[in-house]
Amino acid sequence: MKIRNLLPLLFFLCGCGAKAPQFEMPSFEQEVHGRVELLRPEDLSRSVDKIVPYKDYLVLFGGFRGGMLHVCDKRSGELVKSAVFSGRGPGEIITNLGADFNAANGDVVMWDIAGLQYLMFNLDDVLTNPVPEYRKGNENVCNWSNMVFPLADGRMLMRHLVSSTGLNPQKRFVIYDGGAPVFSYNEFPIPDTTTNLNFRLYQQSRFSIAPGRDKLVEGTSMNGALLEVFDLASDRIVSRWTKFLVEPRYDHETGREIKPHLFGFVDVYAAEECIVTVLGDDRQDAVCSICIFDWEGRPIKRIVLEDDYSVKRACMDEAGMIYAVVEDKDTYLYLVRIVETGPADGYSIPADKIERFTHEEDSSPRPFF
Repeated sequence: MKIRNLLPLLFFLCGCGAKAPQFEMPSFEQEVHGRVELLRPEDLSRSVDKIVPYKDYLVLFGGFRGGMLHVCDKRSGELVKSAVFSGRGPGEIITNLGADFNAANGDVVMWDIAGLQYLMFNLDDVLTNPVPEYRKGNENVCNWSNMVFPLADGRMLMRHLVSSTGLNPQKRFVIYDGGAPVFSYNEFPIPDTTTNLNFRLYQQSRFSIAPGRDKLVEGTSMNGALLEVFDLASDRIVSRWTKFLVEPRYDHETGREIKPHLFGFVDVYAAEECIVTVLGDDRQDAVCSICIFDWEGRPIKRIVLEDDYSVKRACMDEAGMIYAVVEDKDTYLYLVRIVETGPADGYSIPADKIERFTHEEDSSPRPFF
């Protein structure tokens, strides 16, 4: 028998002893309704990749009329500053795939996948100086890179995409000290050896680093919902826990996704005390839930919008106020504040159901075929 014919059998035998993950939507301690309070009446245009609070501002990364960075007043929603325009000059990038924001000092890194480079600057410098300092870099960047996170001691965490062929030349996460790798991490919650399911799951995943820069959260957004939290340091990244919420929707023989797509974690935001997520559910026509987990993985609160909007991005400031970008039925985007209006009728969750959604004991789930 040829070796390639033995491989699927070997993978099957290796996976038989492992317990398959149980996918289940959690029951939250609180289920409440919320209404949308518009901060500015005009639409944001194009797309918003990320929203973060900073001092008296809301910082939006995406594609806008004028710039890929908008800084808005937190109370009025008025535009304070636009920056980072499309181009190849100083302070310009070709595309904006993602951004990392350090709330402790205002440092920003924007990832330009088309230019295979990153742009670094300080937000306070952009707000106060007519000619702020922008620095571009491409150290340790390769074709599989899709995000850069500065760490302590001048080190950098590089996050890489999964290869569509299943031959991943780079590790999932690599920490570099200058040009030298000091730590790498290449585990996935679902070991996938034949269909390359993780290529489908992680192409558009969402991630955020906690304000203390000691924890990272990543959630898969399309065709399945997995939520992972990692402990982070300048010399290591360690899995803390994984939650399996929505089972991946795909063809087990080919690994291709099945349409229509399922929404998973449309967005994740790492606040100081909790994780704010925008999570798809059984109402796949509109993502109307903002779900909050604590850092131990416990489901704390689910806010279900009363208004006819779909939530695209969300964040929480130090006072616990939630801000979001929502989309109306005509696909216009708006910057809003979420105001809780009271308990959601029919969502009283017994304690035994909450306890059922706890840390998974088995860290080696069975491979999918």
